Amino acid sequence: MMRTLFRFLALAMLACIVLSVIGGGALMHEIWSDGVHISVDGDEVFGASGAFDGLGALLGVVIAGLVLCVVLPLVLLFSIGLPLLIVGCIVAAVLGAGAVACSPLILFILLMVWLLRRNKPRRATRRNEPNIAA
Repeated sequence: MMRTLFRFLALAMLACIVLSVIGGGALMHEIWSDGVHISVDGDEVFGASGAFDGLGALLGVVIAGLVLCVVLPLVLLFSIGLPLLIVGCIVAAVLGAGAVACSPLILFILLMVWLLRRNKPRRATRRNEPNIAA
């Protein structure tokens, strides 16, 4: 059941990635075609003017990819994982120190519980006498 769900989710994720790449490519093709010119304050932003028009876009995509693949996991690790690790170590140290300090008391309580809950020995029946219920 879970295998099928994970396969479906992986295929859906792959389909979303492929569709976004196709859509981005179509958008960039439309922007870079000769018919579309975007101008801001009289300066042309995109158009079919030179060979290095896509260099800035490529650099931006590479930087965004590095940020998503390297910086974001490190930020999540240090902002969520490190405080949890510190709190876990502090709790373990406190519990360990408490266990060492209270170990004689814990052993005494366990011994008392064992002695009080122990089954009392029953009187053994003799083998020579038959067990007849009247």
